[in-house]
Amino acid sequence: MYHKISNLCFKSLVMKIIYAILALIGSTPIGNAQVTLQSTDLNAIIGESINYEFCNWMNPGLAGAGITWDFSSLASNATISVSYTAPNTSFPATNITYDDPGIDGINFNDESTSGRYTHGTDGGGVITTYSNPKTLFEFPLSYGLSGSDTHLGGFDVGEIHIVSGETSYEVDGWGTVITPNGSYSDVLRVKLIQNSTDSIVNAAGPLISTIETYLWLKAGVHYPIVTLAVSSSNMFPDFTYGKYYSQSASIQESHASDFSFFPNPTNGELVLSLANNIEIKSVQITSLNGTLVKEINLASSNTINLTDLRAGVYFVTLLLTDGRKCTTKRIIKK
Repeated sequence: MYHKISNLCFKSLVMKIIYAILALIGSTPIGNAQVTLQSTDLNAIIGESINYEFCNWMNPGLAGAGITWDFSSLASNATISVSYTAPNTSFPATNITYDDPGIDGINFNDESTSGRYTHGTDGGGVITTYSNPKTLFEFPLSYGLSGSDTHLGGFDVGEIHIVSGETSYEVDGWGTVITPNGSYSDVLRVKLIQNSTDSIVNAAGPLISTIETYLWLKAGVHYPIVTLAVSSSNMFPDFTYGKYYSQSASIQESHASDFSFFPNPTNGELVLSLANNIEIKSVQITSLNGTLVKEINLASSNTINLTDLRAGVYFVTLLLTDGRKCTTKRIIKK
């Protein structure tokens, strides 16, 4: 009898401990939700113009989860406007042209649902064409993911230069980044390393260079919040620089709950349901490859007419009067 009571007491105690542990696990957050970025979160749209502040380089800080990177002391040396224009017909595999009058020059890119690829560049009139495009990174982007790819191209400035190398990327951190414009949460950091060899035929041999770049990326912002880069080579001194997004964080932050729409799939008419008294400037409809197919200026109606679009998958982005862009959402046109 004594042993039976003891066993019952022991079992009861064990069960209480188990329940307590389960309750503790259920009520205690285990880290934060994983941040995952897709092409619709980051890829720019033809017609966009985005400003950034060119600044000095700063230590990029630690990698890891739940990091806060404080770059509030960055000081702007110049404000530069980047424009996104139609693809160049000389690069038929691209869908957008990235034009930076600052440091990056002109890039002829394929910014698709699968990734971001550079098929050519124009650096002060010297056009490099990649027969094997340069892969910058691929989607989805999530903490811990990485990838690499080789590239091959060339240009002619009186003699033919062959440019070859490898680009690797690693999503090495997520958290919050602070700039002079405010604090941005749910940001991924991508470490990008571009190794390249330019076969210059001279006594010094080929130009071998490495560019190590850190990008802080956030959903709904079509430009890195912060960029820090170090360029080194066997022929020139190291060169460092920084950039940060010009838009105020308080204006840029937006949420998927700002709007919804129905029906989805739709035969042609899409009705928007708005939250938080947001005011819409226009609605942009883009295709799967990121091409802007329709932009609608809404007046008093919340109905979007899509009858002129072919059947397929599209993305809806709201541009607000206060400068924000709501999180892009997918629709299906039957």
